Amino acid sequence: MDSQAKIFRNKQGDIELIPYDYKSNGYRKVLNNAYKDNLMQIIFTTSIYKRIIEKAYQKGLFVTRINFMDLLDDHDFTDIKDLVTQVNASNGNKTLINILIKEIDWFANNESIDIKSIELFDRENNQKIEIYNNGVILGEIDQFEVVKTNILSVLMV
Repeated sequence: MDSQAKIFRNKQGDIELIPYDYKSNGYRKVLNNAYKDNLMQIIFTTSIYKRIIEKAYQKGLFVTRINFMDLLDDHDFTDIKDLVTQVNASNGNKTLINILIKEIDWFANNESIDIKSIELFDRENNQKIEIYNNGVILGEIDQFEVVKTNILSVLMV
C-alpha cells in the first residue's frame, strides 16, 4: 500500500520525513505543524533532481519515469524516455547518465520546462517510490528511510 510523506529540513540541516494521510491530515496541516517545529520544506528544482538521478544510479536504484510540468505532446519527451530505458538497460552507465542529464538541462534551460516528479525503482525490494517537486514522497513506507539515507543525502550540501 502506498504511503506519503513530506520532506523537510530541520535547523541542524538534517532531512526529516513527516508521514501523513492526505484524507485525514491534509497538506496544509502538515506544513503548519512542521513550521511550528521549525522545519523548512524542501522544494525540488531541476538541479536537485539531476543530483538525485545520479545518486539513485550510484546506489543501485533505477529511474523509471521523469514527469515534466508542461503538458506538451508525449513525442517531445521521447528522447528522455529512450535515454531512461537505455540507462536502466545498461545498469546505470555513467556516459548515458551524463547524456540524460544534458537532455534534462536542455528542457529546463531552452524550453523552461521543469520536472514535476521522478519515479525510482528498487529492483532488490521490487518497490517504487515517487518524489514530487513540492517535496512529497509517495511509495512503500519502508522505502522512505532507504531513500532518505541513500538518495536525499544530495540535499545535505
